[in-house]
Amino acid sequence: MTLVDYPFPGLLQCEPYARAIVEGDAMGDATLLRRRLKLRKQRQEHVFRTGPARWVVLEEGVVNRPFGDADALRAQLLHVKRLLESNGKVTVQILPTGLGVSRPSASFTHLQFNLEGISDKVYMEHPAGATYYDEAEDVKRYQETFDRPAGYALDAELTTGILDKTLKTLG
Repeated sequence: MTLVDYPFPGLLQCEPYARAIVEGDAMGDATLLRRRLKLRKQRQEHVFRTGPARWVVLEEGVVNRPFGDADALRAQLLHVKRLLESNGKVTVQILPTGLGVSRPSASFTHLQFNLEGISDKVYMEHPAGATYYDEAEDVKRYQETFDRPAGYALDAELTTGILDKTLKTLG
């Protein structure tokens, strides 16, 4: 489960959108940029081939805020739409911006393994890398943080329509 306020999570990013984000984080380091883009692509291929289902709640503003130029956002919206139409393991819900619902101050992913001996973890990506939390009380707090806005998010069946509407405004 992923709760996102900005940008689209790495596993859902297309190459032009990911490049715009990673370029900002890499601060001109071309080697770091290539390495991070390659690792992101490999992770996506692995997760969508063998990984568990993905449930993502996006704050509505995410679909309207470009990284890079309008073409990168357009490519990103089309990419997510294709994922939703072709991959039954991906669910995306939109949390309307106008709702007066408390939101967390950062994006995160709750990883649930359902395997004996492997505890759930929370993953938070940031420009310097990523942080994992696996203490039971931390994971529980993040689960509760996800549950509240997820309960107010629009039905997943409405997501492609929202993406289409945004694509229309981009031209």
